[in-house]
Amino acid sequence: MVALVASHTDGIGAGAFDARGYVLTLLGVLSVAAAVVFGRRRLGSHQPLAVAAVQTFVGALLTVPVELVASSAALAGVASAPPLTLGVLAHLGVAASTLPFLATFTLVRRRGATDAALPGYLIPVVAASLGALLLGEQVTPALLGGGALVLASVLIVTRAPTDAGRTARR
Repeated sequence: MVALVASHTDGIGAGAFDARGYVLTLLGVLSVAAAVVFGRRRLGSHQPLAVAAVQTFVGALLTVPVELVASSAALAGVASAPPLTLGVLAHLGVAASTLPFLATFTLVRRRGATDAALPGYLIPVVAASLGALLLGEQVTPALLGGGALVLASVLIVTRAPTDAGRTARR
C-alpha cells in the first residue's frame, strides 16, 4: 500500500491517484485487526460462533443508521428486490461475514491472534491469481513481487515461535 501511495497511481494503470480508496482500505485493515485483538481478549470461555454472531449483528446495527442517512432509496430498493437479490444479501451476511468471523475466532482460540489474522493477508494474492487465471487480468512484475512478499511474510510469521503462539497452541 505504501508503494502505491508513493507512486500516486491506482496500481493497475486504470486511473489517477485517489486517496479515498487507500484510506478506506487502511480503515478496513485496522478494523479487522481490532476485531481479532478484541476477540482474543474477550473470547474467554465463549464459543466462537456466539462471538461471531454477536459481532456480525452489532456491525449490522451500526451500519443501518449510516445506510438510512446515506441512501434511503437504496433501502427502498431492497424492500422490493427480487428473491435472487435477497438471497445474495443473505449470502453476504452469512457466508461472507459470519462464517469468516467464526473461522477467525476459532483460529484465535486454537492458534492465537497473530496466526488467526494470517489468512486475511492471502486474500489479495488469491484474488489477483484468480483474476489472472479466470479473467485474463495482466500480471505485472510489481504484482508478482507483492504476492511473493505477502507469501514470504506469512511463511516467516508461521515459522517464528512466539510467546502468544506457544501459549495459544498448548
